Parts: sequence; structure tokens; C-alpha cells
Amino acid sequence: MHTMMCWKIRVLALAAALCASVLASTAMGQGSKADYARSAGLGEIFRGKVSNTTVRPEWLDQDRFWYRTNLAEGKRAFWLVDAAKGERTALFDHAKVAEQLSTLIGTPIAADHLPIERLDAGEDGKILLMLLRDDGRLWALDRTSGVVTERPATEGTPFHLAAY
Repeated sequence: MHTMMCWKIRVLALAAALCASVLASTAMGQGSKADYARSAGLGEIFRGKVSNTTVRPEWLDQDRFWYRTNLAEGKRAFWLVDAAKGERTALFDHAKVAEQLSTLIGTPIAADHLPIERLDAGEDGKILLMLLRDDGRLWALDRTSGVVTERPATEGTPFHLAAY
């Protein structure tokens, strides 16, 4: 009976020790109010200091995709990547597109500040459909000729390019 009592005491002691260690580790992992306040301000501290941290690929086929980079001071660039060849080139001539859009819209547009909010490269990527910020019209860029034209929206227009 004495052995049974010792065994029960040992089991209870072990259980108590485990509970104490779990509670202690939980309490030590909990941040203080000051820690939470400091972490809440991190976004403001780093805003505008870190750019171009993500790539959201828009695949054209199994080897090629395009993506947009958002750089400091509102600058943007659009890139075409051929993963099979390991090559990255501009998706289009930014300066030529800016010049054409400036003429078509009647507002000066810088090549590194293209106001493209939504872009669809279609199945083959030869015609880019674009919606611009503060402009409800749909624009088409023929990547072969480099010409930008206004394109009326139709039932075939991708839903994400429909102006709101």
C-alpha cells in the first residue's frame, strides 16, 4: 500500500509540474500592453521605406507571366517574364504608352507613373486591356504595334475591367 501511495504522489507531482510549466510558458509568451502598442506602430514606421516586396504573377501560358512593380514615390513598372528562358523584359514600352495616353486623354502622364489600375493580357498577351485611374474608359494596347486605342466595353470584356 505504501508503494501505491508513493506512486500516486509521484504522478500528482509530475502532473503539477507539467501544469506549472505550461502556465509559465504561456504567461511568458504573452506580450505586454506596451509590446502591442509598439507593434501597432510598425506599419507607420516602415510605410514608404519598403517597396516592391511582392510579385503577383498573371500567367499568360505555362512559361510566361507579367507582373507590376510598385516602387517608391508612386512609380510603377510592368514586366514580362519568360520563366523557361530566365528573361525579364518590359511588358510594353512605358514611354510610348505614356505619350499616347497623354494625347488621347489630354492630361500629361509620366512613363513611370502610368495610372493603370486594372490590366488584362487576355489569352496570348498580344492585346492588353487597361482601365486607368479616374478614367472610366477601356483602353487596348496592341503589344505588336505599340498602338493604344479606346475600346468600347462589350459583353466579352473581362468582369474585372468593367468600370464601376
